[in-house]
Amino acid sequence: MIRTLLTVLTLLGMVCPGFTASGAAPGDLLKVNYTLTTLDGQLVRTTRADLANDTKQTRHAGYAAPAQFGPAELVPGAADLLPGFSAALINMEPGSKKTVQLKPEQAFGPKNPALELKLPLVRRIPRTISLPPDEYLKRFKTFPVVGKSVPLTPWVPAQVKEVTERAVQLELQLPKQERFDEPFGYLSLKSDEKYLVLTLHPRIGAAFTLEDKPGRITEVDTDSFTVDRNHPLAGVTLQLEIEAVALIPKAALPAGPPAWKEEHDAGLAAAKAAGRPALLLLYADWCSWCKKLQTETFVDPRIALRRDRLDWIRINSDKDKSYMEKYGQKGFPLVLLFNPDGSVQERIDGYADADRMAWLLDQLTAVPAQGK
Repeated sequence: MIRTLLTVLTLLGMVCPGFTASGAAPGDLLKVNYTLTTLDGQLVRTTRADLANDTKQTRHAGYAAPAQFGPAELVPGAADLLPGFSAALINMEPGSKKTVQLKPEQAFGPKNPALELKLPLVRRIPRTISLPPDEYLKRFKTFPVVGKSVPLTPWVPAQVKEVTERAVQLELQLPKQERFDEPFGYLSLKSDEKYLVLTLHPRIGAAFTLEDKPGRITEVDTDSFTVDRNHPLAGVTLQLEIEAVALIPKAALPAGPPAWKEEHDAGLAAAKAAGRPALLLLYADWCSWCKKLQTETFVDPRIALRRDRLDWIRINSDKDKSYMEKYGQKGFPLVLLFNPDGSVQERIDGYADADRMAWLLDQLTAVPAQGK
């Protein structure tokens, strides 16, 4: 009864300063408004819609908008927050305010020079090239067939001319156009009898993905350009302003894992008969992300707060593969969120952290999201 009353009062913003002697502790749920900026005032994160929508407010390249504006539910000491942010929440009480500076090691980390790469602007590609068969198979995911065209680069296809036991000979097929516009700028193509000459014209500040890792173009000179794959806020000192709104102590939240039902048909039927939404987890015993989802996300205070709103069902679809086929499961874990009428509202392929999961559960149960 005390736990229920405390939860209700906290959600209504009625837990006042002084309710706990020491304020927020690790594992508690603290509801806060906050703004994170660079020292020169560029916006990085905020829960305030007025600030985010202010046309006079400059935004840093690393700015990210929340799923919904308004007070965010955070867990002091949690690993999913910036280290300095997480530590700053400790001992805060509803109504208290705090302004702290976060050095790079307390925020997005120091800059790593190894992630700054200098690349040539011009590439000369031979009109005819040879690849070992295993490299061809690895690159194009298909067996070589004479006459077949494959995408050697995003702009230039190549045609298979000859296949032997030791090599696949490819001949570049020249495109009709000489200029290709790209998000990073544009590139131009010229050719002679032996080479295709590809010249990049990058734009400083543009996004550029290299080896499947996102980066930004930070410098361009006459012969080369630099791609920085550090986080845009790496090496930056930040200023954090926090105002605590409400607090739910860890002791007032349900402890341990959800009350899982291990039968698929009976579990979904019971939820539908009761007019309740349901969460279905399809997992495997060997899957590390499945374990992380169950031991971290589903026991997080943000999820514990919402636990009683829905039914929880889990099935080891690695052992009973009929459920993999039923739901078109391609990997582990798979989470499906069911509406009270039994229809699927959301499908989550792979791992989801507590912040995202809490937001999705709020959409499922038609309660305005209180997360970031």
